[in-house]
Amino acid sequence: MMSTPKQKLRPSLGEPSRVSRLRAQSPGRLRAQSPGASSVGSGEEVGTSPRRRALFQSTGRARALTTARHSRDPRPVGERAFTAQCAKNVVELLTARGFAKTFSHDKLLKDPSTKEFYDVFRFLISQLDPQLEVEGKMEDEVPAIMRRLKYPVEVNRSKLQAISGPNTWPQLLAVLDWLTVLVRINDELVEPLAACQLGLCDVGDPDRDAGDHHVLRSLHENYLGFLSGKDDCGDEERLRMIYTQRIDALKAEIQRLENQQDDMQRRLQDFHHEHERLLELQKMPAQLEMEADRLRATLQAQEHQVQTIEDEIVVKEAEALEQQHEIEALQAKRAALAEQVESQAYSKRDIDRLHAERAHLRQLFKDLKAEGERADEEVWELGMQEQSRAEEIARLVRQVNDVAEYLDHELGEEAAFDFRVRVDVSEPTDALVALQFDEQKSHAQVLSASHSERLQKEELALHEVLEEKRLLQAEFAEKDREGRHMKERLEQLNRIFEEYREWSAAQIEDAQKTTEATEDAVHEISIGSAAPSLRDAAEVDKLKLSLASLQEECAREKMQMEEQIRRDEERLEEHRQLVLRELDSYSKAMGSLCEDVESALVKGSLLETPTHLVVVVARVGRRTEIVRLSHCAPVRLLPMATAAAERSGTAWCALGSFGGGFLGGDEVHVAIEVGPGSSLALTTQASTKVYQAKEDGQAAVQRLDATIAPAGLLVMAPDPLVPFAHSSYSQALRFALHANSDGECTSSAVVVDWLGSGRVATGERWAFREYKSCLEFAWLQEDPMPGEPPVPGAPAAPGLIDSIFLTSEDALANSSPSIAGFDAAVSIFAVGPQAAPVAARLEAMASLLAARSGARVAEAARGTEGRCPVELSGRALMGLTPSSAPARSGCTVARLVAEKTEDVYRILHHCLSPLAEEIGVEPYADRVHGLSMTPTERSPLRSLESPRPSGRSQAMEAMEAPTKRVVAGVEGTKFDLQQSLILCQLTDATLPVGGFAHSNGIEAAHQLGLLRSGDLESLRSLVFQGALSMLRLQGYFVKEAHQLGAQKTLDAWQELDVKLNAYLASNGVASRASWLQGAGLLRVGKQWQPSVAWPRKGHYATSFGLLSRRLDLDLTLGLHAFAYAAVRDSMSAAVRLNLLGPLQAVELQASILQDLPIELGEGQTSPHGSHVLPASCAPVLECVHSGHDLLEARLFLT
Repeated sequence: MMSTPKQKLRPSLGEPSRVSRLRAQSPGRLRAQSPGASSVGSGEEVGTSPRRRALFQSTGRARALTTARHSRDPRPVGERAFTAQCAKNVVELLTARGFAKTFSHDKLLKDPSTKEFYDVFRFLISQLDPQLEVEGKMEDEVPAIMRRLKYPVEVNRSKLQAISGPNTWPQLLAVLDWLTVLVRINDELVEPLAACQLGLCDVGDPDRDAGDHHVLRSLHENYLGFLSGKDDCGDEERLRMIYTQRIDALKAEIQRLENQQDDMQRRLQDFHHEHERLLELQKMPAQLEMEADRLRATLQAQEHQVQTIEDEIVVKEAEALEQQHEIEALQAKRAALAEQVESQAYSKRDIDRLHAERAHLRQLFKDLKAEGERADEEVWELGMQEQSRAEEIARLVRQVNDVAEYLDHELGEEAAFDFRVRVDVSEPTDALVALQFDEQKSHAQVLSASHSERLQKEELALHEVLEEKRLLQAEFAEKDREGRHMKERLEQLNRIFEEYREWSAAQIEDAQKTTEATEDAVHEISIGSAAPSLRDAAEVDKLKLSLASLQEECAREKMQMEEQIRRDEERLEEHRQLVLRELDSYSKAMGSLCEDVESALVKGSLLETPTHLVVVVARVGRRTEIVRLSHCAPVRLLPMATAAAERSGTAWCALGSFGGGFLGGDEVHVAIEVGPGSSLALTTQASTKVYQAKEDGQAAVQRLDATIAPAGLLVMAPDPLVPFAHSSYSQALRFALHANSDGECTSSAVVVDWLGSGRVATGERWAFREYKSCLEFAWLQEDPMPGEPPVPGAPAAPGLIDSIFLTSEDALANSSPSIAGFDAAVSIFAVGPQAAPVAARLEAMASLLAARSGARVAEAARGTEGRCPVELSGRALMGLTPSSAPARSGCTVARLVAEKTEDVYRILHHCLSPLAEEIGVEPYADRVHGLSMTPTERSPLRSLESPRPSGRSQAMEAMEAPTKRVVAGVEGTKFDLQQSLILCQLTDATLPVGGFAHSNGIEAAHQLGLLRSGDLESLRSLVFQGALSMLRLQGYFVKEAHQLGAQKTLDAWQELDVKLNAYLASNGVASRASWLQGAGLLRVGKQWQPSVAWPRKGHYATSFGLLSRRLDLDLTLGLHAFAYAAVRDSMSAAVRLNLLGPLQAVELQASILQDLPIELGEGQTSPHGSHVLPASCAPVLECVHSGHDLLEARLFLT
């Protein structure tokens, strides 16, 4: 009987073999065997009911050996043909046995239901044992029955909770098929044998050997003898002897086969050796093999696709044919029903009407009865609701009145309206419903809107005061220029008036002289003649009239000029007063606004105590729950509940602020605790802004303490930090992880620290005042001493400290290769086993970005043909320090700098996407989907070459300046000739302290395209940045080691060296070079002073400070020597790389030493007055330097 489509090649899993089962059973077991116990084990089950014992009864004899049960079905249950055949077998058996329901195998295959499955399962079990009644929940009964029937595959309860699932139903269909096979075996073999209707010899396979027939005949004869009362045990001895002989023969055959197998193994080894020798002789090109593999994979994929399409076509055709048959059957049934309806006495319409009326009356009766019951329930519920609503109304009235009193007290005269509510809950409901509070609501809305608007205006005014002040200054300057122009115009008008007055006076004087001459002439004529003629009198009158009109015109023009001058002076004075009034009003408004803000801050206790934010997560069942969450202004923490987070069981939180960022003087303390086996993902709503600092220069401070338990995971994926112009920011992040006794980290963390350049759209790039950042990773012991609790902060292995200190002068000192050419500087830290995929992605991305920049990288990146998996629109560089670096910090550190913020989002999304399996969502996926990038042609990096200087350079002209400066810096220090010789020898380039240990990033910058041969300005900028960063980071340790050099023991010095190792752990190349140079320097110290105890190993800075102290060199002189050696090594590397000549190197070195601030290495303050801790100040150089090991061909440490 077939149970699967492939029975001829492979029988159904768990199908009982007739003869093999009869071999394993003894005659005694055959006596007690019945249809209910044919395929099950012992019935000694605790708690089995009497009804179930018919199937699970015990025979009192030893149970037969059963095969091991599988957790995974080896049959092809996922194949469609196998599932269809199983459904067909089940339907055939159900149809043949008279199952109550009739359905096709297509419905059983495609549209199963839980009830149908349970009905079929009960029917098949009843066929095996009619006395069995299945009780209880089917989710519990089905697995128990299948276990006792010895079904070889585990039937989980979860499979029965979602029967119609695409992966669950094929397995349950296989269970039903197995039961059908068991039913057929029970009917064809077990029941006839139990009823003595079939002999054992009749069921034997004629193809078996004679021994099997002999056993079957013996069993049959013994069973017949037992039935007749002749139970003789003599046949058992005979059978034992026969099987003893067979066992000996089998052992001999096994021994022969083992010897033959050993011989074949030796021959196989010979063939393997010959095969390896042949493989060594073959030299097939790797490229052709890869191309062939790719073509084969393509062909296989195409063939698989074709086969899939053909299978789908066959299935669709079969389904179409079946649907056609069903349609034909339905049409025939419809025709028969139509004939039956036509032959009835009543018409179809009458029958439908009567059915409808009866259904309507029944439904009406049910509705009326239900409405009566609901009415009674509603009356009782309304009474309870009325009582609860009365209590709620009274409580709300008290709350509203409390708030109203608070508003009256806080707002004073501003809240002139009485917001108190007066409600008597004892009044009828209609009276309470009729109460209107629209007036209070409208006044409250108006007051709230005005208050919100005022607060918003004050906040906007606080940020816009400086901009308005700048605009006022520009306007005042414009008005000042206009005033000066008006003054010049006034002076010009005065000059014109004076000239015109002089001209008018001259004209008047000429007219007076003419008049006098005319009068004299008239007088003479009058004297000479008796009387003037009429003509003369007319001329005299005419001249008088001309003189009068001329005098009037002069007076009128004079008055006009004086009026115009007076108006210009009044206009200038009015404009000046207006400008002064506006400046005074803006000054008063700014002062009042500052006072209001300060009073609000004092009132909210923001200036008295730091802000705290606490989040604690723990594992609860299969998911991570937030067990504690608290925050207060100006920051807040928002739990995020998404479908993906729910599925992954990870807690998500978004860190935000009420003002979008930090103000000067804000202090935020964040405490995070991740419990064992739990996971927490922290992100931000948007970029975090750092606003302009106050006049007192206070910085915004953020501290974070995170503790991650074993098997815990913390993911911090924030948006960039955007510092505004003249802002100051400081952060200290500490992560405490757990490590086992072998030093392996059992906690996991992925941390992204992202610094943006500022508001690029408004022209602010790297314009902040100061930026400080310190990230520390410490490893705690999981197994403390007996009786002692674990001590937080006690690292079990050397930790990692990443410290950076930047000022606007550092960022904009040079255009290349400082960070002024980039808009983002990112550090990514991956720690722990769960962060291993992220570390692998970071390593691959670093190699690809280096190859994209033109560097020759290792074969791993060359295999991908240098193609970057993400589309970038600008330049991006990445350096990597793996967890296996010489510092052995256990943390993978990646440095990333990019010109475009969008490129950073894409790179971070690609590198952190493996975390989706742990936290449910790919970090930065929403940011990447929201970006739009215009496709641009990738052009090579822009040339940084500059024309070589001609003639005497500025560095050559300033060669005497650094000498004077060094002498001036140490003029108070007295040292003899012997110390001078020691200093010369200590700073000699031939001193064997690892000259090729590293190039301080020069070689990597050259291969990445940041440096070109002859580009002295870029080289000077890079060497200066490297020396300044090295002095700020390691100068502190030179000073401390110099002070500890006076002690006889080296314990304190070794602790200092361990601390320096933690600071250098984030740059594996620099750490390795420091170890090599320090070892060489200590060897030189042993040669100089063999009688003094020297450490076996140490870093370069601590070794330099120790050696300078034991050689009696002054601290300031030692710092100068340390800085000189750093610059000299970089210039030596540049000469070896043929970036410049030896003479140019001397000039450039002198120029760099002239500008290098040596005093920062002594722990003094920065230019802005803050204390300088050990920190680097060259993010781009750190990124380039840590990527040195990615280069395939390199001169230093090849």
